[in-house]
Amino acid sequence: MPRYLWLLLLTACGSADTTDLLSASGADAGSARDAQTPRDAGNARDAGSDDTLLGRALACHLTEEAQVEAAVRVIACSDPDLRATVVSYIEAFDSGLLGSFEPYLEGLTGFPLRQGCEFWRCAAVADSCDSLAACVPAPLAGVCREEDRFRARCVGDKLARCEADEVRLVVDCADFGAACIDGQCERDGCRFGDFADGGVERLSCSDDGERLVVCDGVFDMKCDAFRPGSSCADFYVSGEIPVSWCSPTGEGVAGAYDTPGVCGHGSFLFYPATRGGGEFSCSMNDYRGCNERGCRP
Repeated sequence: MPRYLWLLLLTACGSADTTDLLSASGADAGSARDAQTPRDAGNARDAGSDDTLLGRALACHLTEEAQVEAAVRVIACSDPDLRATVVSYIEAFDSGLLGSFEPYLEGLTGFPLRQGCEFWRCAAVADSCDSLAACVPAPLAGVCREEDRFRARCVGDKLARCEADEVRLVVDCADFGAACIDGQCERDGCRFGDFADGGVERLSCSDDGERLVVCDGVFDMKCDAFRPGSSCADFYVSGEIPVSWCSPTGEGVAGAYDTPGVCGHGSFLFYPATRGGGEFSCSMNDYRGCNERGCRP
């Protein structure tokens, strides 16, 4: 069983562009600056024929390069006593956790889903710690009464729920080519996002292990099309809750590892279980240096 993933709420950042990073997989190549407009223009339903949309949405529509930039920035300005590393977040992206619409993951991973993809897309282009602090989404418009606690609602195409007295984002349905209707994301008759109703399916694997499925035959994705050489498998968050994802490894879906990187000559070298290794030059991107967790601001 893979080791636990300890993702924690972090609130600040570092800066700038990456070098010698991975080529894009499951997303179009491009700079992190392109990540500011990650979704297709037009109505949310326009992306209906894209057979890798599910995977790209769960990766927050960020290229692998932009994912690394976001992870480096977040770690650079986090509490140095926290266990999370750049590698932790890379593996979380590769496991579909950070763009997940599975609300039960929040308590187990320690990462508040109300930040979700909106936060990570902003982190990928933030150029300072102050910029990253400003990425934390404000509560959405609306009033929460005591009887509304944890109840899902739509705010435009954003699926939200009441947490205490604030309306907080769960997921933006438009990222999945869906609309928000009656407190759930809906796409071609497939409804998902709020699993309080036992009739709504969670992410799962097809019987042959080739596809990641939200609604079988309606909204799913062939793993090999999204990430060549991968198949659908389950891993367990905190050893309890199975999460389905497209895994390129023989160990099932990664994302629950606590793996440090290597700091050498001003560069952070990372070796995640979910993809090939890479290198980020901290010294050439306005960081003071690095350690085994990532760059230092």
